[in-house]
Amino acid sequence: MSNNSYSLKEISQIFNARYHSHTAFFHHKEKHSITYGTLYNDVIILSKQFNFKNKNILLFHESGYPFVIGFYAIFVSGNIPILVNHQLKDEISHLESLCEIILTNANHYKQIKSLLPNKQYILIDQITNDILYSGNVKSLSINKNDTFLHLFTSGSTGQPKLISKTYYNIITELQYLYKLLSIQESDVFLPLVPGFHIYGLLFTMLLPLLVGCKINLDVPFSPLGILEDGVIRDKSTVIIGNPSLYSGISFLKKNFQIENLSHVKYFISSTMPLERDTAENITNNLGVSILELYGSTETGGIAYRKTNISEYWTFFPYVKNKSTDDILEISSPTISEEYLKKSWYKTGDIIKYYDNNFILMGRDIQIAKIAGNRVSILEVENMIKKFPQVKDAVVIVKSTKSIAGEILIAFIVLNNLQTDQSINDLKQFCRTHLADFKLPKHFIAIKEIPRTMNQKIQYHKLLEYRID
Repeated sequence: MSNNSYSLKEISQIFNARYHSHTAFFHHKEKHSITYGTLYNDVIILSKQFNFKNKNILLFHESGYPFVIGFYAIFVSGNIPILVNHQLKDEISHLESLCEIILTNANHYKQIKSLLPNKQYILIDQITNDILYSGNVKSLSINKNDTFLHLFTSGSTGQPKLISKTYYNIITELQYLYKLLSIQESDVFLPLVPGFHIYGLLFTMLLPLLVGCKINLDVPFSPLGILEDGVIRDKSTVIIGNPSLYSGISFLKKNFQIENLSHVKYFISSTMPLERDTAENITNNLGVSILELYGSTETGGIAYRKTNISEYWTFFPYVKNKSTDDILEISSPTISEEYLKKSWYKTGDIIKYYDNNFILMGRDIQIAKIAGNRVSILEVENMIKKFPQVKDAVVIVKSTKSIAGEILIAFIVLNNLQTDQSINDLKQFCRTHLADFKLPKHFIAIKEIPRTMNQKIQYHKLLEYRID
């Protein structure tokens, strides 16, 4: 391939016949293995349903084997997948003008059809795969600067949007992660995060299938089940989770002998910083290293740290960086094209440099990370203000030691006298229009929002409220 293009084999070993007898997936519950050859067959058969090219196709499906088939079928047919959290509700309507075709299954069809009724639908579970595809996929020359995929996010402004990633954005990061983690064909991945986020996408399928690794699926989703079944019995070497999961695992130290985990290379964590106590418990008591990744959907990966060694973050080598008023700004080949209008991208994160490394001191208060999900505070505030009985509202983020990591607290000024019924009606209104992970943990009715003479909200006064 030229310097400006990729071959299919540089995207995934699915398209490399040498790997077709290798195991791609192992279903823990069914004790059933799926080879790269079977995966290739399923991808090609589904791709034949797309008799068009250069279309944005919404993949509305939970993570798992069908999700992987759908993703690669869209890609190999010359179309562009849109990845979205299938738990979202009203936000999905923003995709009305952004996609023409929706790939889903019978279970989700009714839900998505009610939100986007005037689309063409293809159901993954109604495509027959009992015919073995014996041909080869047409050779593709993939331009590095072409769009690989779109990620649907609520965004920092509260307005849902698509973030595009080129092949160069994605492959640049994958090639570095491959070297950083010293990934080999013999490694076994255990993904515990959804594939529709950039972090989950990279580790749930793109990186392991690029190298030719095995991926374990469907392990019992509990701290004990993850360790006993997914890590020990299924011999996973690279575990991909988030701080919430690792917090639960860190309390299981008395039930395991360290030698049972000696095959594990890394627990990998992202979405929000890991609590120091959690990292130390896992490293000291389980004998496993934790690698944390720092970045965002817009920027791709920015830095990493090995928590058992240092609290300092190390920049990926291709990330240029500077600090303006203590706010980190970067220039990187993994930044989405729509954010490259200026030479430097402002992350909104407050940092403090230590030699060539840095410490994260804080971040933009307009974004929360709830159980690993990125939530726009403005979006939640705007939804609350749409409720007829609400006169004013402010939503704040509070860090906790719960599984969620951070929680939202909504302070409400009602048009009428405070009543329990008004708050209950508001909660039901929010449940109808917001994904469950976006719901505030507490709704507190107050007389007025504390503001300065310049009408700036006094957040410190809100934090002083006692919350039971």
